Amino acid sequence: MSNSPRAHTAPLPPLSGDAVAPQQARPGAMTRDLAGEWHGLELSKRSGLKPGKTYPILARLLEVGRVERRWEDIDLTVEGRPCRRLYTLTGVGEAAARWALDQHLAAPQDRPVAEPTPRPKPRLA
Repeated sequence: MSNSPRAHTAPLPPLSGDAVAPQQARPGAMTRDLAGEWHGLELSKRSGLKPGKTYPILARLLEVGRVERRWEDIDLTVEGRPCRRLYTLTGVGEAAARWALDQHLAAPQDRPVAEPTPRPKPRLA
């Protein structure tokens, strides 16, 4: 876990633009334990997203300072597996996660989620 202090600031809206699309947001994945650390596959399972979606989202969140990551500190011979990358919400990420969860819980539950617009397939020359 990082030694950086967690800033408790006013809630921030989620990232704008293409950082994390609303249909990809799963507010509860990291908000059950805001001070916790998770590895990517665990987040994938908790969020219901496939790893091919989870890791690009984590990469974008890292770029904008919403999460931090570090290598797990384990004895490889005892654990019998490689080290995992562990992800932790930053203070700003924690505030944004709380805001997203509040918005999710306040939204009407019968409202359909917009499907992403399909991208046109590139033509091969």
